[in-house]
Amino acid sequence: MRKAYITLYCDLGDVIYTNRERSVYSIYTDKIKKYQQDYANLVDADYICYGNDIVNDFWKSRKYCDVLAPHVKVTLSKFCTIDDAFKQGYDRVLFTDFDVIPVGNPANLFEISGSWINDIDDLTDPQYASTVKVFEYIKEKFELLDLPVNCFPDGGIYIIDKDYWQQFDFYEYLDEFLDFIHHVLGEFDTWITHDETYLAYLMNKELIQTSHLGIMNDVRWEKDCYLEDLKNDGFYHFYNKNEFKKFLAND
Repeated sequence: MRKAYITLYCDLGDVIYTNRERSVYSIYTDKIKKYQQDYANLVDADYICYGNDIVNDFWKSRKYCDVLAPHVKVTLSKFCTIDDAFKQGYDRVLFTDFDVIPVGNPANLFEISGSWINDIDDLTDPQYASTVKVFEYIKEKFELLDLPVNCFPDGGIYIIDKDYWQQFDFYEYLDEFLDFIHHVLGEFDTWITHDETYLAYLMNKELIQTSHLGIMNDVRWEKDCYLEDLKNDGFYHFYNKNEFKKFLAND
C-alpha cells in the first residue's frame, strides 16, 4: 500500500496571513516540515508539501476566483492536494494543515481502518461560548446558515482511502456552496467561507460523515500558555500562533 502524508503551505499575497502567522511560517518553515517529515518516516509514508501552483491552477477558471480572499482560496484548495496524491498512485492519504505538528511518537493513523474526517467538540458546549469568542461567532453564523453546530468538522486533519475518495466529486457542490454563503450572509466572510463550512454543507447533504478521532490537541486562542501541555504524544493544531512560535523557538 502506497501512503502519503501531505500538507499545503503557500503565500498568495499580503492578505493571506496576518503578520503574526507570516512570521511563524516564514521563519520556521523548515522546522515545521521536519516535524511532519519525521512522522512520515515513522509510519513509512512519503511526505509532500504542496504550494502555490496547485491553488493557482484550481482557481484560475472557477467562479468567484476574482472576489474570494486568498486565504479562502487556500483553505478550499485542500481537497486538490488529496486528489492529486491519489492521481499520483497513492492508496491512502493523511492530510494535515501546515500548523499541525506531530509531537513525540503519535499513533500510526494509517493503521486506522476506513476513512476519517475529524471533528472537534460540540459548538454548543459552554466552554466555547465562554472561552473562545471566535467559536461563538462561528456558531451564530452556522445557525443562520442552518448548518450543524453539534458536530463541527475539523479541517486540520483527514485520513482518506482512495476508494472512499472516488465515491463522489468533493468539488461538485463548491459553486452551489459559495452561492449559498453569499445569498444568506451577503458576503464571503473569511471566518466562515472555508473548508470546514464546506464540509458541514456536505454533511447536510448526507454525503459525508465526520468522526471524533480523539487524536488532535487543539492549541486555541485565549489560553496563555500551552507549552506545559506538550508532554503527550499526539498531533497539535496550533490555532494560537503566539504559542506556535513559542513552541518552535524553544524546541
